[in-house]
Amino acid sequence: MTKRERVFLPRWVNLRKEIMKKCHDSEWAGHPGIKRTQALIEEAYFWLRMRDDVEMYVKTYLVCQEEMMEQRSPTGFLEPLPTPRRPWDSVSMDFIIGLPKFDGCGSIMVVVERFSKYAVFICGPKYMTAKDVARLFFKNVVNIGAFLATSCATEMGASRDDLGESCSRSWAPT
Repeated sequence: MTKRERVFLPRWVNLRKEIMKKCHDSEWAGHPGIKRTQALIEEAYFWLRMRDDVEMYVKTYLVCQEEMMEQRSPTGFLEPLPTPRRPWDSVSMDFIIGLPKFDGCGSIMVVVERFSKYAVFICGPKYMTAKDVARLFFKNVVNIGAFLATSCATEMGASRDDLGESCSRSWAPT
């Protein structure tokens, strides 16, 4: 099936990810952003919810996330975090990635309560957005009775603001 001489790819065809990879990751493409990657794909293909798929692919592509971190202005000197006064006042968060996929789990989100050093290890998908992190955090940390005043997130693909915004939306009454 074609539309304006472009090939339609139904969801069951596993070529979508391969095409996104070729139009985004290859040297000739140069890791363009969401709009440019979509435009490159649209030259020859189309499918339903293409924008959503391309956006998810680009936002979770590790090389681009690392590159974006490098483009930021240099930060000042590191300072130690203040010591928490009571349990669950503050948590730190990190991610173990690049694991072989097992039972739908491709990464581990590690949340450490900084007062007692209590750690929660959460199995997650290989690629996570800020919404995914917020959902897992509330399901596995807040729902076990932990309440925190501040948090410190490190080495995340999403910015702290994205995570905070997603957490706020997740926690907001519906």
